[in-house]
This record gives sequence, C-alpha cells and structure tokens, in this order.
Amino acid sequence: MTLSFFLYLLSVGMSEASSIVNMRRVTHPTIREPLAGIAHLPCVFTLQPSELSPSSQPPHIQWTRTWIPQGGEGGPLEQMVLSAKGDMVKVNKAFAGQVRLLGYAANNLNATMEISGLRSNDTGTYHCQIVVADDYERDIVPLVVTGEWFIAGVIQKLRIRSFPNTIQHVWIVPNRYATSIISIVWEFFCLFCKLLQPWSRLYQYF
Repeated sequence: MTLSFFLYLLSVGMSEASSIVNMRRVTHPTIREPLAGIAHLPCVFTLQPSELSPSSQPPHIQWTRTWIPQGGEGGPLEQMVLSAKGDMVKVNKAFAGQVRLLGYAANNLNATMEISGLRSNDTGTYHCQIVVADDYERDIVPLVVTGEWFIAGVIQKLRIRSFPNTIQHVWIVPNRYATSIISIVWEFFCLFCKLLQPWSRLYQYF
C-alpha cells in the first residue's frame, strides 16, 4: 500500500467519522397520488452516538417545496412547508391541517411527512433537510398530484335563445380520480339544466 493511498483512506475515514448526521438517502422515484388523496414523503436519518445524549440539541428538520412557475419564466420558486425541532413543530399556513410528521412523536429521527387532501398545486419537488450543529444532510422527493378536472367544451356564444344548444356543448368531465362530492355537484347541475330546458324553449316564442 502506497503512502498516498493510505493518506487518502485516512482522510475519508476522518470525514465519515466527523459526519454527525447520516441520512438514508436514496434516489426516490416520483410519487404520484390523486387529487384529495394522501402522499407519504420518506425521510429517515441517524445521528452519531455522541449526539443522542439528553444534553444534546435536537436535530432541526425542515421540509421545503420547490416548483417551476407557469410559463417556465424565471428560476424555481421555494416555499417552506414544515419546520420541527424538539417538541416544537411549525407548519406554513398554506399547509395548515394538511401536513404532519408521521412518526416524529415516537422517534425524532423519523422525519417522514404526510400530505393529505392533495391539491393540484401541491405538485413539486420536496426537500427534507436535517441540521445538527454545523452539519446537515438533504434528501429530495418529487411529488406529482394527478387527476385534474377540466372543461371539455367551449362556450362560443352564450345567448338565452340558444341555451339548450349551449348546454349540449358544455360538459365537465371527471377522470377516475374524481371525488364523490364533485360528482354529486355534477348530478345536481345536470338536473338543473334539464329543468331549465322547457322554460328556455317557451322563451323563444317571446
């Protein structure tokens, strides 16, 4: 073994030993969940034994979200989602009642985050960052929320005398991820349109 190779191994060993926090970091596949569904974003880490004593400062956990704005103009935007340290957990108001750390109460080395009631604008790249003293680790989890509702018809002219024809061209089409609440609203809308059609025909005679 040459002296240079020995010094290289020694430097690598010292750098690994000096790392306080070690994250179980893997290349996460893109997580795809439906609208109004639930997503689990994994983030688990370990600490050096010296950092596990009661007198040690608890790790600081930060979840942030980045995304590309519509149109692709400018750089990616970043938003704080959640921050936790010890017994203190702070959630961004935009995610209030929607996010939580699943196993954090039982084990503060588990920073896996749950997002419920998924919205289309929850799509983005989520970053889990663990900070201990001057050391930190960061993991990345991509999330895509699927199941958009869309209007599959275009109202070109909206006139009372052509109301029945207009109704025939307007359809709100749900995909397989549609929620039951929106389906009920759709049924009421269809019933409302059927009730109005006779009156719209009578109106044509005036």
